[in-house]
Amino acid sequence: MVFGYSVYIFLKIFSEMSLSNGENPVFSADQDLILLFDLRVKSSYERKDSGISGTGVFKKGEPVMGLEIERKFLVKDDSWRSQAKGTKYRQGYLNRDKERTVRVRTIQGKGFLAVKGMTKEGTRVEYEYQIPLADAETLLQEICEKPLIEKNRYKITIGGITWEVDEFFGENEGLIVAEVELDNKAQVFDKPVWIGEEVTEDPRYFNSNLIKHPHSKW
Repeated sequence: MVFGYSVYIFLKIFSEMSLSNGENPVFSADQDLILLFDLRVKSSYERKDSGISGTGVFKKGEPVMGLEIERKFLVKDDSWRSQAKGTKYRQGYLNRDKERTVRVRTIQGKGFLAVKGMTKEGTRVEYEYQIPLADAETLLQEICEKPLIEKNRYKITIGGITWEVDEFFGENEGLIVAEVELDNKAQVFDKPVWIGEEVTEDPRYFNSNLIKHPHSKW
């Protein structure tokens, strides 16, 4: 029954995407849908206290969509390490098409399912829902492509901007990148001294591509 709940959430996400594109939904319900979820919306919606995060009540035909605006950079030295402690992330992909990636992730005893659209100039549509941890672990072990992505993430706030530094392990050992999420594409921000070359548009650094073409094989 628990695994079925995650499938239900998965179908619900695609229903919202279809509705937002003016298409016929791939999944619908005859009554209001009440879902308990932890939705992390990486966009200005969250910053404006939209009420999207947390426990939500969805009605049929009400798409919930986040817009992720992100810049990615290489990290050129280790001076950032003293500023934060890392959190372990494990993630895999059910689909890696550039138009639509479907990611499963575990963080600190919680599971998450995310669907992301194509990245265009550092911007893309994203949905993310919390799912039962057991479901996430089953998906990672039995269905997701291998190898899985394993990394530690460090969050460092500088000048009101939070940088996420990802240190990869396994077949991507040695790769360290930093990402910053913005309110809009024109937002100006200062770069820490340890930030190097920008790789936002370089597909080699997409997590979904590091599975088939890991950093150790470059």
